[in-house]
Amino acid sequence: MPLYEYVCQDCQVTFEVLAPMGETVAECPNCRSADTRRCPSMTHFRHADHWQKDMMGALGRSQERDQQKRESKRA
Repeated sequence: MPLYEYVCQDCQVTFEVLAPMGETVAECPNCRSADTRRCPSMTHFRHADHWQKDMMGALGRSQERDQQKRESKRA
C-alpha cells in the first residue's frame, strides 16, 4: 500500500496515511474532520531520483567492467 500525504482543511495539520491505491478520503488524526486534501508527496520524487543516480551509476560501472573483460579476452 502506498503512503499518502494529506492536509486537513479545518485545522491545517499535515499527516500521512498508509492506504489502498485509489482511496481518496482520510480522517484527520488531530480534529477527526473528513475535510482533507491529498497532496503530492516529495518522498516519491526523491526516491525516484535516488534510484536513478544509484542504478544508472551501477549500470555504467557494470558496462565498463564488461568492456574491460572483452578487451582482456582479445589480448
